[in-house]
Amino acid sequence: MRTFALVVLFSCLFVPFAFSGISRDDYQRVMNLFEEGQYNESIAILKSSLDQDPNQAVLYNLLGMIYLKQGESIASAIGSFEEAIRIDPDYADAYFNLASTYASSANRPELAADYFKKTLEADPKYVRAYFGLGWFVLTTQEKPEEASEYFKKAVEYFPDFSEAYYGLGLSYIQMGKAPLALESISKVRAMGREDLAYYLETILRGGKVSVPIPEDPLAEVPLADNEALPSQETAPEWGKGTGFPEQVVNREDKISKGMTAQDEISENNNPFQLY
Repeated sequence: MRTFALVVLFSCLFVPFAFSGISRDDYQRVMNLFEEGQYNESIAILKSSLDQDPNQAVLYNLLGMIYLKQGESIASAIGSFEEAIRIDPDYADAYFNLASTYASSANRPELAADYFKKTLEADPKYVRAYFGLGWFVLTTQEKPEEASEYFKKAVEYFPDFSEAYYGLGLSYIQMGKAPLALESISKVRAMGREDLAYYLETILRGGKVSVPIPEDPLAEVPLADNEALPSQETAPEWGKGTGFPEQVVNREDKISKGMTAQDEISENNNPFQLY
């Protein structure tokens, strides 16, 4: 069974506070409790706040993230993300989180592609959704031609996205287009990613590679609205037979942008599993 990383690391920015139904102090308390691993307490505060004002899509999205990090109720997490979307049908982050959750679950993983596409309908410049959809299509549906188009869109919006060029190179290798794969190798090498260049060259020659876990290669990928604000998200381990790297995201709206989330859960250290 494929394994995935679940990322949930909150970083709060000094921005105007835009929630109703939860005070600034309680919001900060949720963040602190989460960082301390006190998930039940975090959930209790959020549920109390939602009882006061149930129309807070961002809080439902956050609740879903905590359920996932807690690791006890995928169904509750999915329900929370779905409620966030019911309240705000254009909430790209919630669609993305649903896609990532289904991609990491044995329960109807085919829905992942649908929700990645809905993410892009809500925000056509959502770079991670292009990457996620490309990786999912490449590794689980074995459609390198389709995957290559999504990776191309990812680098169109974020030209320094070396991991997307890596996915593009893998797609070209599977398509038997060695000259184009060599172009991807040159791209990642020019970006200083000799590791990814080596992996592609080895795979192109028919070899196998054992890939260590990168520290944070997606750190410079912009947020969904394409602003140049660094991400906290980490990168996948690359290799054959893997699934999509789960990246669960929570951000406030442009007026009150706050939580970017991520943390790692992994069932084993197989280098050919995504983190």
